[in-house]
Amino acid sequence: MVSIWSGPNGAGPKVVGTLTGKLDDEAAGQDSALLETVLAPAPDATKIAGKIPISGVMSVAEVKALEPGTPICLDGARSGVMCGPLVRTDWDTIKFGTNAIGGDSGSPVFLVGADNRAVLIGIFKGEHGATALDAATYLQPALDRLGVEIVTG
Repeated sequence: MVSIWSGPNGAGPKVVGTLTGKLDDEAAGQDSALLETVLAPAPDATKIAGKIPISGVMSVAEVKALEPGTPICLDGARSGVMCGPLVRTDWDTIKFGTNAIGGDSGSPVFLVGADNRAVLIGIFKGEHGATALDAATYLQPALDRLGVEIVTG
């Protein structure tokens, strides 16, 4: 069984499902998993923080083409929704500054377009702290490896 701690106050644990697939390759910077959920989808499941509709996923090439300073957001289990500037993209990592806190690892990382819809770009890695930039892995390669798609709203 897989449990999560959710909400800004770390409410939990709440059982969300069973791990059905896991792909780890540290040398390639790949760490992803597939869960079979036990919960019925919430009506706002296709929205970030229950408010921002998800419109799709950006490819790695599109993310790497973003200009430094582009606002990058995450929806942390402990921090909630917060945004900060893109600093740089590396071959396997998106570096940005939001001052996320411990417990936000695994959170969705996204952009908010002019239409107030979220475009998903990554998964928060949890490299946070006073001296480190926040970091995320690219989302599209994980989806491809697992053979799944994002449901949009």
